[in-house]
Amino acid sequence: LSQIRELQLKNKDMKLDLQALQQLIDDLKKTISGLESHNSSLSEQLALEKDAHEKDIEALQLRINLFLARSNYLRKEMLRKIQDRLKKYGYPTTVDEENGILRLADNVLFQSGEYELSQQGTSVLNVLARVLEEVLPEYAWHRSPNADGLVCSKSACLEAIYVEGHTDKRPIQRDLKGGIRTNLQLSAARADTTFQTLVTHEKLNSLVNGRNEKLLGVSGYGESRPIRH
Repeated sequence: LSQIRELQLKNKDMKLDLQALQQLIDDLKKTISGLESHNSSLSEQLALEKDAHEKDIEALQLRINLFLARSNYLRKEMLRKIQDRLKKYGYPTTVDEENGILRLADNVLFQSGEYELSQQGTSVLNVLARVLEEVLPEYAWHRSPNADGLVCSKSACLEAIYVEGHTDKRPIQRDLKGGIRTNLQLSAARADTTFQTLVTHEKLNSLVNGRNEKLLGVSGYGESRPIRH
């Protein structure tokens, strides 16, 4: 009888243990269900946030594309104005609208192998400076009495204008003044000569970009980007 009684007690304890385990399993199932529900909610929230961010990116990209298109249009408009006014003065130019480049005719400013302005070149630069003083302010940043800092009156304004120096591909046969021996040095000297002449015109030299930096800059390319004939 004692053994039967002992087995009955053990069986009762096991039933209690099983009930506790079952309760633990039920609790775990509820926890898992809650986590799954929470995960589903998070997934939906993440999906909504992703869609919202993608729409923001699309809207921003559209604004960027519109700004670039407008900037490109204004740049072409400005180059055409400069070209038309120079033509009226009798100085034909070529315009690369896609790259924003205005080119004076070959040998207008310098003789081959030289970096000092010719007499004609000086006259041309004075006319060019006058034309730039007429056209550029319309496309440049300026100070307004009704606003703090600099303002742009158009949908886009100039950030930089570079005076580029170029040469032909013919090697330099003699040492030039200033120790110039290569076409790269010659192109840089030509660019600097042109730049220094232009900035003697106070109105041009005073033009700035949106960061209040000088608008005019200078660069030279030598044979890497030779004069086009």
